[in-house]
Amino acid sequence: MSEDENNGLQQRINKLGAAKSAALARVAELEAAAQESAERLAGYDALASRVSSLEGDLANARQARQTTEALVGAGVVDGRARRFLAYEYGQLEGEKPEFAAWLEGQRSDEGLGAALFRTATATTPAVSPAAAPAAAPAAPEPVPVKITTEAGSQTHLPSNGLSLAQLTDPNVSLAQVNADWAARRR
Repeated sequence: MSEDENNGLQQRINKLGAAKSAALARVAELEAAAQESAERLAGYDALASRVSSLEGDLANARQARQTTEALVGAGVVDGRARRFLAYEYGQLEGEKPEFAAWLEGQRSDEGLGAALFRTATATTPAVSPAAAPAAAPAAPEPVPVKITTEAGSQTHLPSNGLSLAQLTDPNVSLAQVNADWAARRR
């Protein structure tokens, strides 16, 4: 081989080596980017899983609220009766009706549900305006107390505390204050 051919071949080998090095560098960049994308995707998968879990929790909470509203609306106040009816509804197989409609059916049927409703309403007395609690008895009339001080005498009707004159007059004796308290206790 001639020297020109040898130099041409060497240049071609050098170009192919440089292209190979550039391709290997590009492959390394793409592998790093793929690894980063996989890590992000794993984060997104975890986030999507969490969102799905929260959506399930929200659906369960809404169902529990609707169940509670239906039970309260039907007048079931006893906790055991509520749990029993919710359990019975949960035991239904196949396509379930709405809880409120099922509950109304239980109420109108002559089954165990109707007995529970009768028990719940029998143990919860209805409050009528005529059965309102009696008014508290009126407080007895206060007994007037005459307090004599060096400055003069004053008649005091005890109420929820000592009179302003008693609180501000330094000449009122302890015996006079005790007499005032004794009069209020009668």
